Amino acid sequence: MYKILAPNKNHNGETASVKFNNGVGYTDNNHLAKWFEKHNYTVEKLSKKEAQEEKKQAKDDLDEKQEELKELVPNKSNSNQKKNNSSKNNSKK
Repeated sequence: MYKILAPNKNHNGETASVKFNNGVGYTDNNHLAKWFEKHNYTVEKLSKKEAQEEKKQAKDDLDEKQEELKELVPNKSNSNQKKNNSSKNNSKK
């Protein structure tokens, strides 16, 4: 497996069929790795063990981000309950 580092460390998206997150992408395709090298990307060949460790770390990072986002989004059931209480109070007037 190859780890591809984009020149732009903030690159998120897809280039040459490789998905990048924060400037890092992965591929098993030798031809793509060579293409990226020719286009000023840094290419690192990873051992099987390194690839597994990177995948686990990426999953852990994603799980952590999801938890952070959950804390930022208001609970829908609490929001709906407030709306219902507000509607009831307005109908009493």
